[in-house]
Amino acid sequence: MNINDVKAGIQEWNDNLDNATLMSKLYDIKALNFDLGNVILMSTDLHVYPAIDKNSDIQFYLISSTFDNKEQSNIIDYIVQASPEPQINYGSIPGIVAKSRIENWANHFTEWLDDSIAQSSMFQGFVVPGDDLNETNFTIYFGLRPDDASTGIDYFADLILISASNKVYEDTVMPVPPFGLNPGSAKNLFSLLP
Repeated sequence: MNINDVKAGIQEWNDNLDNATLMSKLYDIKALNFDLGNVILMSTDLHVYPAIDKNSDIQFYLISSTFDNKEQSNIIDYIVQASPEPQINYGSIPGIVAKSRIENWANHFTEWLDDSIAQSSMFQGFVVPGDDLNETNFTIYFGLRPDDASTGIDYFADLILISASNKVYEDTVMPVPPFGLNPGSAKNLFSLLP
């Protein structure tokens, strides 16, 4: 893995946010497995970047918000590539809300994808709060969170973290965009975005 390939893959994702055929490949990814090891600093947020590699496969790269900046000379040393998983072991997923959102991914993916592309609201990344990262080994499940407000979109992409000790983190992950109240400066916190 090298930084040019990582950046090219993230650029490719962002260049194809409206490509329904390519984005539909997300449906086949049910979860991500990763081990943060020494890459994450406790109590710092984790940035999760989707990317499209040279084979047109979807990949995900994770980096601590501490190291996700343009001044970090050896940024590649802090990036972890997650392994996409095509299947889910539902027996290992505690939490009724978590399971419901994961099932929404399977049952409402096409509807969500159509809405996301039509309204230019496809995610460019995710922020995982550092407070959730008190372990190093996780599985992230893709889910769809029902919209609580009337935005015209029925679901938003969601990630549900399940630690190796089976602790569930739901309602904590934030897709980006939106980048918050100061979108220009907030986007600068994601140095790998094109």
